[in-house]
Amino acid sequence: MEATFTAWDLSTEDMPSFTDIRLPMPLKKVSTVPVDGRHVIRVSGYLLWIALVACSNTIAQTYAPDTSFTRMARAHAIQAFQNGLGQSLPVLQGREWVSNTQKIRGHPFFGSPEPVTGSVRYNGIEYSALSLQYDVSADELLVLPQGDGLRLVIPKQKVSAFTLGQDHFIRPDPEQADYGLTDTGYYRQLYSGASMVLERRWKEIRYQPSEEIHDAYTEHRAYYMMDGRMFRIITGEQGLLSLKGKKNRELKKLLAEKKLRFRKMPEQALIAAGEFYDRIP
Repeated sequence: MEATFTAWDLSTEDMPSFTDIRLPMPLKKVSTVPVDGRHVIRVSGYLLWIALVACSNTIAQTYAPDTSFTRMARAHAIQAFQNGLGQSLPVLQGREWVSNTQKIRGHPFFGSPEPVTGSVRYNGIEYSALSLQYDVSADELLVLPQGDGLRLVIPKQKVSAFTLGQDHFIRPDPEQADYGLTDTGYYRQLYSGASMVLERRWKEIRYQPSEEIHDAYTEHRAYYMMDGRMFRIITGEQGLLSLKGKKNRELKKLLAEKKLRFRKMPEQALIAAGEFYDRIP
């Protein structure tokens, strides 16, 4: 049995044209959602996974440059798809995460121990409005399905990027040997320009010799900056200034004017340096 999905061609500001996509599965419900004074096709109920891929590719080929209408329409379409699949979303399929932190001071998560609303790029498709946690100690991204209290580990090999609130993380392709990164896990992206800046964060348990003192998590960070096609680890201000072998006096002056000392404010110093390197010829 086949059903027809109607995709809008949003490249015109007048009456949109339509493209029909035939799907080998019936749809439970088709309705329209008002967006910015117009109506967008909404499909709810279970769809084959290929449905989203087919619709994404077809619509993407006809998009004009982003407008507020197209961005809102795209967001509504993605949210409608997620709502229709509910707990069957591929990103919600994973093994259960089990805590082993009952007798350890601190927590293994990035930032707060509480879940944060974010998004995940999973198998090339972005899922938004998810409840997420990043277990830094195990380098695992967790998703919390609504209502059941479980934490599920999202398979790392299927995740290329995710966000936690305002923080953006990427997982560089491990097959890119010239990246120069020692670990193949998640990195927080501090600056996304040509001189990209990444932070690698991890936590370890500091074990205590006495039972009267609880074991505790200790956090560590390492910073990297893109130099050509290689990431270089930055361990101090001297390494930052000499990274590209040029204009280091100007960069040193810039950091001094902004009062950015690497030892005290590494993230801000690295972002300023990345912006500086990308401005010079």
